[in-house]
Amino acid sequence: MSLLVLTAIPETVPEAGVAHAALVFVFIFAVRWLAYLTVIAEIAGLIQRSKNFITYAIAYNWSQVVRIVILLPAVTIFAAVGMGGSGWGAAIFYATQVAIWVYSWVIARLALDAPRGAAVGTVVVEIANATIFALIFNALV
Repeated sequence: MSLLVLTAIPETVPEAGVAHAALVFVFIFAVRWLAYLTVIAEIAGLIQRSKNFITYAIAYNWSQVVRIVILLPAVTIFAAVGMGGSGWGAAIFYATQVAIWVYSWVIARLALDAPRGAAVGTVVVEIANATIFALIFNALV
C-alpha cells in the first residue's frame, strides 16, 4: 500500500522510466509478500499457532482486496488535495491507514487465533515490512 501512496503523489514519483519502475515494483511486491509471510510463519510457530498459519495466510491475502477498496479512495483524496491543502486529505488517509491496521489485527486474532499481543506484533511486522520495502523501492527507482 505504501507504494501506492508514493506513486499517487506527484512529488514522489520516481524519475525512472515506467517499465523500470514497474519491474522493480513487481519484484519488490513479490519479495515483500514472501518476507512477511515467512516472518509470520515463524511467529506462528513461536506462539504455537503453526496449525493456523495457512488459514491466516489465505485470510491475509484476501484481505488485500478489501484494503485496496478501502484505501484507494483515501489515496485519491490525499493525492488530489496534497500536503498543501486544508489537511483533510492527510487526515482521511491516516485515519484509513489506522483502520486498516486494526483490520490486520482482527485478522491475526481470528485467523491465526493469536493472543492480543502477538496480533499487535503481526501489525508491527507488517508496518516494518512495508516501510523497509518502500525505502528499497525508492532506492532502486
